[in-house]
Amino acid sequence: MVKLLVSGCSWTVHQPERDGIEKRWYHYVAESIQTTSVKNLAKNGAGNEYIFTTLYDEIKIEKPDIVIAAWSKSERRDYEVRGFAKNDRQDLRGDQKYWIKRSNRYKDMMQLVCDHYGITYYSYQMIELFPKDRDNVQAKTIGFLEKADDHFISDTDRHPSALGHRKIGRYIYEDIQRSLRST
Repeated sequence: MVKLLVSGCSWTVHQPERDGIEKRWYHYVAESIQTTSVKNLAKNGAGNEYIFTTLYDEIKIEKPDIVIAAWSKSERRDYEVRGFAKNDRQDLRGDQKYWIKRSNRYKDMMQLVCDHYGITYYSYQMIELFPKDRDNVQAKTIGFLEKADDHFISDTDRHPSALGHRKIGRYIYEDIQRSLRST
């Protein structure tokens, strides 16, 4: 029984009623690696603090076999009000250097947490860490979708289309396969 746990921002949220897309990238990954259960903690507008904390909290409870973090933009700010997760698209505190450093700390901490619990962990920079940041050294960036318009919902909605999700899922699955062959 293989349990998969994912978190991310709107690129990972499953909302077929909003966009008509029945399968997200992680569905393709789950099918390819034959998981028995998938739990998705993603939230629209989520920043990297939300992604880290939701995965961390769930890991302590569920003990999944595989965790995939689909990291968001560094300048987003996450917080809670009366137990409800909230976010701002732009953190008004700090600067670009600080936001990137903070995001990289969350990525490093997630690796340490997964190592501690013996969980297989994959990290992907799903959208650019900071605008114009295509070569982030901390994680792989799924930036290739920007070059093909049919990979997006529309010109005004730059979230992945069904084709875009299929392509992301295939990319991540192939990356997982490469990493398994190299171990």
